[in-house]
Amino acid sequence: MNHHWRSFHEAFVNGKHKVMGRSLRPFSLYHQLWLEVIESPLMDSRQKATPADLEIATRVCAAGYDEAPRVLRKRRPVLFGWRYGQKTFDREMALFAAYLRDFNAQPEVHQQMRQEKRGDVDTSAFPDTLAIACSLIRNGFSEEAAWTMPIGKAVWYSCGFARAEGVDVQIKTAQEKEFERRIKEEIAAGKIAHLSPSDIAWTPEMPPRRGFNPPPDWSPTGD
Repeated sequence: MNHHWRSFHEAFVNGKHKVMGRSLRPFSLYHQLWLEVIESPLMDSRQKATPADLEIATRVCAAGYDEAPRVLRKRRPVLFGWRYGQKTFDREMALFAAYLRDFNAQPEVHQQMRQEKRGDVDTSAFPDTLAIACSLIRNGFSEEAAWTMPIGKAVWYSCGFARAEGVDVQIKTAQEKEFERRIKEEIAAGKIAHLSPSDIAWTPEMPPRRGFNPPPDWSPTGD
């Protein structure tokens, strides 16, 4: 395998996931949209979720296109909360985090390219999920296919379409990301005094990364 493009391969090769006894569909723009609509804590690793939050999120992520409103109207079992002790809940949260990471392997672009493209434009004025869906639909995918495609895959397609249209999309390789990681460690250790971590920090731009992005040391209990 060419490890230069590991995140690309991960976006197109995914596993099957089951959380709280539910088989989840590939995490898509549609699922992210509905989790944002209901303001699920699962969309922000800084918030502490409850078993009820996770149960609702699994309903959404097990739903097909246009099914989210119906599954959200269902009542959960009265004894639901008693079935999950802390250890079990932590395990299920870890499974859900792994599910999101599996389908959220997105490209990262170079900071210089991001700044040149952004300029003085306020990119926050347009929903990222809609921008990705519009890119897919514009290039021949049906509305349903665009909204139900795994997020990582959708973003990679969007980058490919942008490149085909002449945008200089400079995607980082695994080696470049590893180099940046080591530089940041040296900055933090004081070995490189004339740089700050923000000097080499990246922010995905084509399109921006959104949704749940747990750091490597993230704990489902917030500890």
